[in-house]
Amino acid sequence: MKKKFFLFLFLSLFRALLYAGDYTDKGLISGWKFTPLQVDVSLVEKRKLFDESSHTFLALGLFILEQRSAVFSIAGAANALQYNCGLQLNPFFMGTVTEKNYGISFGWENYCKNCYGIQLGLLNYSFAGEEVKKENERIQFCGINIADFLYMGIFNASDKIQIGLFNLGGRNTYFQLGLLNYNPSSFLPLLPLVNFNMGRKFPEEMGEKQEENASIQQHGK
Repeated sequence: MKKKFFLFLFLSLFRALLYAGDYTDKGLISGWKFTPLQVDVSLVEKRKLFDESSHTFLALGLFILEQRSAVFSIAGAANALQYNCGLQLNPFFMGTVTEKNYGISFGWENYCKNCYGIQLGLLNYSFAGEEVKKENERIQFCGINIADFLYMGIFNASDKIQIGLFNLGGRNTYFQLGLLNYNPSSFLPLLPLVNFNMGRKFPEEMGEKQEENASIQQHGK
């Protein structure tokens, strides 16, 4: 059990290091801004055909793929792109890492900072700041999803629309369809099958409204 835990921790840290990359490593052929094909055979040391900083149409990684951008990419262990412009695949091992996803990311685990496309996998999540989350509209399917727009999976936690077995909503969740749904903005927060935003006011919101009304009346006098 301990070995599995430490292995999972190592893989998580390794993925974090991939995400922290600056995509500046040189390849055997250097100086190209766009390449039709990128081949990366590295495991630890960098061994790739073109520079990491180049934009490519097709990117293939034997073990770990790190690239500025790609239209189609697939890797055996981990697939890390700064910009995913099409289809990003890694169904085998550590999943996908993307700073900006404009297409589809498919892996057992998908991490994306700014997601404007679709994530398909067992675990899909983002740890972007609130200022980024307000701009994101992402769709996530399967498994455990953490997003802002539409969820379809086993367990969902988002702000707008949720479809799944268990749905954990927030104050701005509009509609939920599932086995068990929690919506704090509903007059019956916990409901089976269907739940939705009923405009329920919270104590702090009512207090702010009262203070605002008192301020208006005071200035009116």
